[in-house]
Amino acid sequence: MKSAAQNVCIKCGKKRIVARTYKEYVGLTLVTYTDMVCPDPECQKLVDEISAARKEKSDFLKKKRENSKTSKKS
Repeated sequence: MKSAAQNVCIKCGKKRIVARTYKEYVGLTLVTYTDMVCPDPECQKLVDEISAARKEKSDFLKKKRENSKTSKKS
């Protein structure tokens, strides 16, 4: 896990804080997840929008790549 010094907000550079921590079994392994957020709520909204846009673009490109692979096989 990253140390606190490395876990800073990508937008404002402030030290991020723990929003929640939860545990889940993946197979036989217990995995601990920690959600970190910016202490500035307005900044966090912007970061969430940036992350959503990146994910949307990534999903689009992945789907496009899969479609081109299937069309080449035909």
